[in-house]
Amino acid sequence: MKDTVKKILGKTVNGVIIKIHKHHGKPCSQLFITFEDNTYFEFYCSNDIIRPTGGPGAGTSEDVKKYMAEPMKIELEIRPQADS
Repeated sequence: MKDTVKKILGKTVNGVIIKIHKHHGKPCSQLFITFEDNTYFEFYCSNDIIRPTGGPGAGTSEDVKKYMAEPMKIELEIRPQADS
């Protein structure tokens, strides 16, 4: 499990998306960290335990939002602000 998380070290974060289950199902929630190289990493929570997934996945924040769109809903999305 630790080796999968090590694969995100050194990547540049460009967003965070948190999803929660609409109907109290499983997973209860998901935390996605998106990176500038169009990859993301997912952590999910079930039964008060946070677990990482198998490794970085290919995709953008738009792909993350579409992933499991039903039954999950976006609770929080953070993206960098454009410089003024």
